[in-house]
Amino acid sequence: MRLAFIAAVALGISLPDWAAGVETAPVATVTPTSLQFGAVSFGQDGTPQSARLTNHSDDPFGIEDIVVPDGFSATDDCGASLAPLESCVISFNFHPSEATEHNRTATISTTAGPLYVRLRGDDPRSEFWITPAVLDFDRILLGATSSPQTARIVNGGWTDMSLSIGAPGGPFQASHACGAVLSPGAACEVTFTFSPEQAGTFEHYAGVSTNALGIFGPFAVTLRGVGEASPSTAPLRQWITPTFLDFGLFPSGQASPVQSLRLTNTGTQPLSGFQLSNVDLPLLVSHDCGGSVAPGAGCTVTFGFTGASPSIVIRDITIQTSAGQSQITVQGISLRPQVRWTPMELDFGPVEIGSISAPQVVSITNRGGNPIRHSHPPAAPDQFSAETDCPEYIPAGSSCTYTLWFTPIRAGIASGVAGAPTDADSISVSIIGFGEPLFWDGFGD
Repeated sequence: MRLAFIAAVALGISLPDWAAGVETAPVATVTPTSLQFGAVSFGQDGTPQSARLTNHSDDPFGIEDIVVPDGFSATDDCGASLAPLESCVISFNFHPSEATEHNRTATISTTAGPLYVRLRGDDPRSEFWITPAVLDFDRILLGATSSPQTARIVNGGWTDMSLSIGAPGGPFQASHACGAVLSPGAACEVTFTFSPEQAGTFEHYAGVSTNALGIFGPFAVTLRGVGEASPSTAPLRQWITPTFLDFGLFPSGQASPVQSLRLTNTGTQPLSGFQLSNVDLPLLVSHDCGGSVAPGAGCTVTFGFTGASPSIVIRDITIQTSAGQSQITVQGISLRPQVRWTPMELDFGPVEIGSISAPQVVSITNRGGNPIRHSHPPAAPDQFSAETDCPEYIPAGSSCTYTLWFTPIRAGIASGVAGAPTDADSISVSIIGFGEPLFWDGFGD
């Protein structure tokens, strides 16, 4: 038994209090000993999670108090005492008291000694974006309506986001079928047009209201256009739209989806001398503009990111032609995929040698906006076993489970780490149990 205890400490495994120098089976255990609630918005409620308190002895013990830290709550069916070989359930929930990470401990006071459950919750990640964020309708004759242009709103997070799109006002119009809620990984489109009734330059905004906070903005679509009383006869003139492309979040190690802008020759002479600046890696650029662009014609410039390593990229790019210079902005964030699991620690307590414990379940959730690869079954240490219903690719926002058992073949503490690698973090669950002989009388030296 002592060798098992020393081995567990050497492995860095967090042992419950009963395992510290123990010579007999524990009287009381609580499992799991750690709960991860994930991201919950300030002022909202998380999803309840439960821990089971068990009396492994032949005598009842009293339950004196359950102290829950700020930001969490608990309800239970335990009563004032727990009968021999019985268990009760304590249900915890996360109610963030501030917009920050919570990593705290609940204390269960019993006459058999204190027990602890670590409670963890995150501030919500801001994972939605709008692209393009700036649309330029160039010059439109009074009384006419421009060709439509479209902006896309993307939920790159792992929870539903509420959505309300404001009217742009002025000579701009908007139409969409986005609905009030946008699911994880989903997107919807808003179509805009420009119909000037007066001459002049116009700039308006279509705001987006949501319970998400966005990645780094903007959180509106900027619309620009010029109303003209008569057609322009300028020899050299160019029109570029959109002028702000946001790639949002995409997995590191993978190329992002591409986005494009259109350069149109709105003058009476050919455009020549096409050049781009500030377009080195990790930005990828291609175009079909060639040596010149005829009057009334256009060409397409396409952008993407290599995603070679996690990074934040914001680029102001200059497009140069014989008509002059134009500025556009391209931005994006390359991130590792995000996986969360709860509980992170399991305590099986005493289990009779040769028998199988009750199963315990770990929930694994893909918190990112892209699938996570889970290509190996979970490994479990000696005397433990594990199964999973996780597919090879866990979809964005989806969850799956590990189920674990303890089957002791030796007396004393058994412990280790169960889990599996993913292309996000490696899943790692600390587990411990106590192999109890049929007739237990303690361990000698």
